[in-house]
Amino acid sequence: MIAKMWKFSPKMVNIIRHHHLGEVSMEKEKDISIVYLSDCICMMMGIALGNDALSYRFHDNIVTELGITPQDISKIMADFTFNMQKVEALLNIIE
Repeated sequence: MIAKMWKFSPKMVNIIRHHHLGEVSMEKEKDISIVYLSDCICMMMGIALGNDALSYRFHDNIVTELGITPQDISKIMADFTFNMQKVEALLNIIE
């Protein structure tokens, strides 16, 4: 794994290795669940599309476990879009 070659911490290597939650036991690891949910949100927004593209769905129990509501996810997505527009505007000024 490239994260090991780059000497990432063992914790970070573990998060990267399991962030797709292929093993149910990893759902209890908060750091892994947060990265998993973040990845799902990016996929849902069409960022870094993979083979599953916009049909990506997350495990509902992760959201419950993290105490996040559907409204929270909508706000995260809206805030990200708003902030990305600001970043893009700034980058256009710099060019």
